[in-house]
Amino acid sequence: MGSGQSKYWAPLPYSCHEVGHTWHPSCTTSTVEVGLTSLFESAKIYASVYAVRPVQCPTASLSVANSILMILRLQFSALMRGRRLGVEEVLALLSHVAQSTLFLFYNTSGFVAAFCTVR
Repeated sequence: MGSGQSKYWAPLPYSCHEVGHTWHPSCTTSTVEVGLTSLFESAKIYASVYAVRPVQCPTASLSVANSILMILRLQFSALMRGRRLGVEEVLALLSHVAQSTLFLFYNTSGFVAAFCTVR
């Protein structure tokens, strides 16, 4: 009875490079590449999403790479709605973009790192 279940728990003969990150054999390099790519792409995506959507709660966190472009987008979306954004609203939008971007960065790079660790 024990031999029938062992085939489900036997390790596969493949490495993480063959299954998870086929573009580079190094786990560290693959994790960094996936993380940086997701960081830049998610910043672009979330900047446009949050620029269109009005934000209610102001915060004081400013840490996004393309802040000038985002401020222009925010001002454009505010002008399209017939008003200008205040400093608190701009900071809140930047904070939300940074929070969402870092969340996706953590998940994508953490997935590759955990996959390599478990594998």
